[in-house]
Amino acid sequence: MRIITTKPIKETNSEHSEWKASLESWHKIAKAADWKNIHADTIAIAVAEPSGEVRSFVVIANRPESVRKLRHKLGSVEQLRVCYESGPTGYVLYWQLTALGVRCEVIAPTLVAVKAGDRVKTDRRDAIKLARSYRAGTLRRCGFLMPPTKLFATWCELVRLLRGINCVLVIA
Repeated sequence: MRIITTKPIKETNSEHSEWKASLESWHKIAKAADWKNIHADTIAIAVAEPSGEVRSFVVIANRPESVRKLRHKLGSVEQLRVCYESGPTGYVLYWQLTALGVRCEVIAPTLVAVKAGDRVKTDRRDAIKLARSYRAGTLRRCGFLMPPTKLFATWCELVRLLRGINCVLVIA
């Protein structure tokens, strides 16, 4: 997301005074908005059927009980192969799925092939593309041989926190 400062708004206002009220109102709303990651609230699921069909299946809430219900809906864990694109939510989904006995791989988003000019990005389209590529074997896992354990991830968070505190102390 690009942060809009007041400088370009003031420059535009000097050229187009009739836009002043609208631009200042928009900037006030944009500045006060809660820009949380809405994609962290849901999980888009696509299924690669044994027949070869790849389709969007469902969008579920990103909660452990929703993941558990979906796992039971999809059938036996021996036949399930799951991948998901790593992102800001970390490895929580990986830990949930592996605890349910599902084989899961975390895919690096930068390693997913993208067609030139394909700029429309939605969770459903991404899920279908991941399912299709995963079945074809063209995806690569994240740099880890295995995703980190909960303990390791907790230690990493602690180190980041301590680095942040150190930076604040150095600046002060």
